[in-house]
Amino acid sequence: MDIEYGLFEVLENPITELTATEAVLVNFILEHPRDVLDMTIQELALSNDTSPSAVTRLCKKLNIKNFKNFKIYLSQSLERERIQNNKIVAETSIYGKFFQDIEQSLENTLAVLDEEKMKVVNKLIHDSETIYVYGIGFSREIADSIFKKWNILGKSVIVIPDRDTGIISVSNSSTKCLFIGISNGGNSIDVTYVMDAALERGLQTVAITNYKNSKMSQRADHMLYSGGGPVLPNFASYAVYSQLFAIDMLYLDYVNTYTES
Repeated sequence: MDIEYGLFEVLENPITELTATEAVLVNFILEHPRDVLDMTIQELALSNDTSPSAVTRLCKKLNIKNFKNFKIYLSQSLERERIQNNKIVAETSIYGKFFQDIEQSLENTLAVLDEEKMKVVNKLIHDSETIYVYGIGFSREIADSIFKKWNILGKSVIVIPDRDTGIISVSNSSTKCLFIGISNGGNSIDVTYVMDAALERGLQTVAITNYKNSKMSQRADHMLYSGGGPVLPNFASYAVYSQLFAIDMLYLDYVNTYTES
């Protein structure tokens, strides 16, 4: 087996038959790798009742130039093992599982984001007099993110605080304004009511949701989908991360298209 697969793998699966002395050395190294890392060639030989030349012959048989290089490969293999063990611990712990699910939700979002649709939405944002944004619960954080990002660029963005205020605001707005509704499930009653009022007024509407077959996706003029994950009871939702990521992608496209470098 090639050394690139790791020293432990090579020691456990030698490409040539080992002598009895070499086998003793290999077993000692596999059982005490960290101790060997701190040994000289003389100390390793002494610990196994053999000679330094026997250690050198083992290195040659493993296609390793000398004992110094052997210890370099040993150090690399130990580090690789440490990283792998940490990965296993992360994958099996609640925190590791949480991170993996977030990572998966971001990958799902990247897979469903449509670049052409993002450009259409950004054109609407750029041309609008005012952008009305409404989301409740965790989606309110996404609305706040939109406000902070586009407000920096000089766009007029209003985060709607509640359904009644939203209905009044969009019903009395210019038709050159834009409404963006955010709901992971796409069936928020309050957001849908405001969207209906915006549509009745003649505003262009955008829905940001994780579900294609939802009330909002059926009503909105334009859709941006995010890839969600399971809801976490009581304190968080993977949808927050996927929606924030979707908004970051939208913002990146906007900056690249409509601002000077």
